[in-house]
Amino acid sequence: MIQLTDKMAISSDVNQWMLMRPKKPSKSNPNTWEPYKYFHSLESCIEAAAGILLRTSTYTSVSDLKAVAEDIRATFAVKLGDLEGFDTRGMQK
Repeated sequence: MIQLTDKMAISSDVNQWMLMRPKKPSKSNPNTWEPYKYFHSLESCIEAAAGILLRTSTYTSVSDLKAVAEDIRATFAVKLGDLEGFDTRGMQK
């Protein structure tokens, strides 16, 4: 699992890529995650995650929105930079 923020992570199984969110903690397992969106490709999962992060961010102007998009791009570059062939510069603006 690759944790993007405290509220979002990317994970996979043999069939799919998944966006994960924190699950309500229980006494037996206080730190668990659950899938809530499913994708056939890593690229579509990443694009969906970036879109969600952008839409749920706080902004009051176009310049704020642009700065948030750059922050998201930088976060993905750090978190996903080791993935061979993945280029965060290619993410949609």
